[in-house]
Amino acid sequence: MNTDPVLTAFQTGWLAVEAFGLLRRYARFGKTSTQDKVNIERRFNFTKRKLDLEDQLIFALERLKAVSARLAPGLPLPLPEDPLSLLPAVKKDLAPTWEAFEAWSNQMWVHLQASDPLAGQAFTCGGDLADTYWYAQGAGAEKLAEMLRSFRLRVIAERVADLSDHLPEHAASAIGYSLEAWR
Repeated sequence: MNTDPVLTAFQTGWLAVEAFGLLRRYARFGKTSTQDKVNIERRFNFTKRKLDLEDQLIFALERLKAVSARLAPGLPLPLPEDPLSLLPAVKKDLAPTWEAFEAWSNQMWVHLQASDPLAGQAFTCGGDLADTYWYAQGAGAEKLAEMLRSFRLRVIAERVADLSDHLPEHAASAIGYSLEAWR
């Protein structure tokens, strides 16, 4: 388990954006809940080789809860105890969930900035890096072009380089190389 708060903050920023990106995708494409009929051919979900959207979303939310709790135990995610219960509401209206995540992420950022500014920078950088994929996905060519602007990607690469002592070996180089290729 990672004990470096800067790396944990970087992961939390990434996971926050990833979890909300999956919520956004679920709101658009996720299945609506229906009563399952008895099916004697059912398999256990954990034996699947390919995770469906709902599984990916639940795993992302659970990872985000676990990682963010290490940074700020007193700042719980705005999620119900059972994340599955969130899915019907997300299908109807994503706005309240966005507002709750936005408030939580701002509180987390302020907490990190006050306790360890480098962790605050890592949280922002992890989220910004994840936005490059999650925000642009499904937002259209104009938003994708905005996310892949050369200046924006250069700034992210510089911020990742600033955090390199706290990231796994070669991670900053690999991320910088990928960002350069995306430009």
